[in-house]
Amino acid sequence: MAVIRFPIRLLGLALLAIALVLLADDLAAMDWSSFSGFTPQLLGDLFYATIPEWLNGAQSYIQRSISPYLWDPVIQTILLWWDWAAIGGLGLILAVIARRPKVKIDAAAVETAG
Repeated sequence: MAVIRFPIRLLGLALLAIALVLLADDLAAMDWSSFSGFTPQLLGDLFYATIPEWLNGAQSYIQRSISPYLWDPVIQTILLWWDWAAIGGLGLILAVIARRPKVKIDAAAVETAG
């Protein structure tokens, strides 16, 4: 189980690092003189700016092969989330799921050993 846990945790931490970079980019674009203009980039805009053919292909594949209801209410809503929040949330979930298990110490064994 530890062999599977490490790459998942590493991916989660990498996604958290990417989320921090995206948040810093959004904060750098903010108008600090009037403390306004905080418009974080949406996840769908990020995907469309980086890999537009993948987004269009995924939409058509999911709507035709899986279910049109999966795209419209579910994935479309996720694509409208802030990019750093969505990626950071996924990274946090992966990092927490793959964390190390707590070590249980038997108090009776410690007393007899010491």
